[in-house]
Amino acid sequence: MRYGLPYKGGKNSIAEWLVQQLPSADTFVDLFFGGGAITHSALLSGKYKHFIANDIDGRLIPFFLDCCYGKYTVENHPEWISREEFFERKDDDAYIALVWSFGNNGKDYLYSKEREPFKKAMHYACFFDDLSLFEELGIKIPRSNKKGTYERYLEYKKHFED
Repeated sequence: MRYGLPYKGGKNSIAEWLVQQLPSADTFVDLFFGGGAITHSALLSGKYKHFIANDIDGRLIPFFLDCCYGKYTVENHPEWISREEFFERKDDDAYIALVWSFGNNGKDYLYSKEREPFKKAMHYACFFDDLSLFEELGIKIPRSNKKGTYERYLEYKKHFED
């Protein structure tokens, strides 16, 4: 199971084990929330009634809660965020800052300038079933007959593996 948000230095791999080592209590306190893996695992454990979470980055906890309540799904956020849009909006939008940044650091755009056109083409192919950006890059691949975004991704990526 994946816990919390993908986050540089995240504790996803030890979250369940760590929570199992802790005693049950009325309140679970997480002083260093980060990507929320430990709190997420504690929430699902059923060992606690109340939760207190803290982090120096005030965007993380509200963003995590929004994710838990289904605000950010493939269906309602299929858009491509360009380098320019990232730098314009990262300070005001936790989704853009954390999902579209390198290592979820909230500061640096996810892709290099050189890789961005290819990544955008793959994004459009997978999310919108649109191969036109690949064609503009001079890349010819057959259209996928898969309906789901992830299934299309798996099929398209085969064309780029060595």
